[in-house]
Amino acid sequence: MEWAIAILVIAVLGAAAVVAAGGVGEMNREPVRDTYRQDLPDRPLTGAELEELRFGITIRGYAMDQVDDVLARLSHEIADRDALISRLTSAHPREHTSEHTSRDSTDRKVAR
Repeated sequence: MEWAIAILVIAVLGAAAVVAAGGVGEMNREPVRDTYRQDLPDRPLTGAELEELRFGITIRGYAMDQVDDVLARLSHEIADRDALISRLTSAHPREHTSEHTSRDSTDRKVAR
């Protein structure tokens, strides 16, 4: 009789644990993020935002998917900025060249 009561108690506790854990229903469709993830703005990042940026830490170090996302985004932003700089400098090559020439001659005069 004691064995029957012990088995019944274990069965009831096991069933309660399964129900409490949500094992009776279906699994959650949304992924569970157990690492800190900093949401970034939808505009180009500033230097200050990059200095304040923190990644979640996992067993193997930083969360690789977070680091990969930021690096991919930064590579696109830098490529866009480089293209803009190239367009601006090619649109006014004479002003750009004359500015450097006047600086060089001024630097030479000061050095003498």
